[in-house]
Amino acid sequence: MAFLSTALNNESCIAQGSAENSDFKKQTYTFKKINRHEIKADVYARDTVNKRPVVVYFHGGGFIFGNREIGLQPALRDMLLNHKCIIVSADYRLAPETKIEQIFKDAEDVYNWTINEGPKLFNADANKIIVMGTSAGGPLALHVGLKTPRPKSVVLISSSGDFSNMNLETGDVSILKTSPEYSVVGQNEISYGDRDKRLALYSFLRDNKLWAYAVFGFDVSKQSKRFKDLLPINNLDAGYPPTLILHAKIDDDVPYSQAEVLDAAMSKMKIKHELHTAKEGHSSQLIINNPDAVQRIGSFIDEQLNVSDN
Repeated sequence: MAFLSTALNNESCIAQGSAENSDFKKQTYTFKKINRHEIKADVYARDTVNKRPVVVYFHGGGFIFGNREIGLQPALRDMLLNHKCIIVSADYRLAPETKIEQIFKDAEDVYNWTINEGPKLFNADANKIIVMGTSAGGPLALHVGLKTPRPKSVVLISSSGDFSNMNLETGDVSILKTSPEYSVVGQNEISYGDRDKRLALYSFLRDNKLWAYAVFGFDVSKQSKRFKDLLPINNLDAGYPPTLILHAKIDDDVPYSQAEVLDAAMSKMKIKHELHTAKEGHSSQLIINNPDAVQRIGSFIDEQLNVSDN
């Protein structure tokens, strides 16, 4: 594909809650265009004069809601900037308008765009890219870790592993035709929707056992092999990048057992990884409630960036 590099805006900002060096620049790019739909990424940096490592970040939202702006928690953003990283906070197409295979492809494409265009556009160090995702963004980051060239490392925050925490039975699909919550779903791709309406859609789909059907596009309870083959956790190999799994013991959305599933899968493949356990909170709330966890992300990144490739 031809990589796009359209700069949409450039603004100087003041970070919220940063204790030091809070000035940063944010620039929005279109990294991909499909069926006339532009998919964008926000690039945050304090310094684009010198070559810097990059964190490619994927927001959460059950693949149904969320976006590149509200999905990046300020405390996490500021910490990454303090560690002299550039952040690429990416949108991706949302379900059910787009199914999981193409959502994975969007994650691959922004990663490749960062490698190919980042050095020219914002002085990215293409040899020092870390992929990070929170909640539903976790499986996207996990997937990108399988791509060549491999990222330097992977960070998973409140991430699902095999989705065994979800009710994967398929409910009554016919109710989608008459549901007011489902009326927000259109024919065209969407990557940045109305948060409240999309959140209501997500809740409706989960409550009615239709989330997996909406995201994967088929009855996963009847096509279990097809479903399992799509999951990054089932495609891990011994060459997978070092990974930090960060999860709260008390998580009301994605239970801690999913972190244990990820931990076990990586241990089986002898992948260098760490399971860091926080006290409570999911996704952004974990970041807010557990500053020590944010510090561990920073120290993990420093450790990985200082490791020689030789």
